[in-house]
Amino acid sequence: MNTLRNLLIKVYIWGKNFKNKILSKSKNSYQNLHETRTYNDKNSKLIYTMKIKIRSLITHELLIWLGSLGEIFFALFILSYAIYPSVWSISLILVGVLAVLYNNQDIFVYHPTEPPESKVYIELPSLYNLPYEKIDLITSDSVRLHSYLIKQPNETALNVPTLVMFHGNAGNIGQRICIAHYIFHYCCCNIFLVEYRGYGLSEGSPSEKGFYKDAEAAILYLLNRNDINTQKIIPYGQSIGGAVVIDLVNKYNDRLHAYIVENTFTSLPEIGKELFSAIPGIFYLPEIFFKNQLLTKRDLTCKKYSRKQ
Repeated sequence: MNTLRNLLIKVYIWGKNFKNKILSKSKNSYQNLHETRTYNDKNSKLIYTMKIKIRSLITHELLIWLGSLGEIFFALFILSYAIYPSVWSISLILVGVLAVLYNNQDIFVYHPTEPPESKVYIELPSLYNLPYEKIDLITSDSVRLHSYLIKQPNETALNVPTLVMFHGNAGNIGQRICIAHYIFHYCCCNIFLVEYRGYGLSEGSPSEKGFYKDAEAAILYLLNRNDINTQKIIPYGQSIGGAVVIDLVNKYNDRLHAYIVENTFTSLPEIGKELFSAIPGIFYLPEIFFKNQLLTKRDLTCKKYSRKQ
């Protein structure tokens, strides 16, 4: 208890010295302000100086209050730790475990290495006799993305829609070329296969905000091309790609012809609660504890969409 008493005394002395230091600065600022007022108020330079001094005075007063509150909370923390050390130890361990779980939620959401060869082997459209361009997209945060643009021949490419494909949370764009093959021949449209960051040959690491930036980079790239019909761009998302498409439509609704979502969830927290329903109380966990939100249901209901004719 003597150790605790000495510690509290040191905290008190530190807080008192801090407060006196701030009060001294505040008093000097007030004196400077009072002296400044003796000059001509019509002088613009004087008025500007007064404003600066007043802001300084307010800042010092605020620091005094913050310093006092800091003293109180720090003293309470030390006192409670001395009385209930086991409770604080368990709480700190629990907070640490939750922080680790929060930061590693991406492991459960993004699977760029499934199947294992997905990062080293990406099929080419030429395997299906499809004409294509290899495109390197650069996102707004300077991440390079690997992608394929499969275009209809000659003038046909200018008259047909361009489908922008965003795949699910595993694999790479090469594993979706078989789908693009059928769409290319039976729907007669251009197809832009976009590889998310961290997937296939793309740079970076997967994340929710990163996926949104990847989608924006793809749309902006197509809007700047002159060999396709930029009035007929259609984003197409599968599973997690559907959430990316819905976010994209919220931002570029007036620039898109239509959009398609396939097998997409309402929100990632709802999916997580269903998958881990065996954990007691999981359904009462607030959404803020989920690092990745992808709230497609909320995004769908926040705006009315109009399809261009």
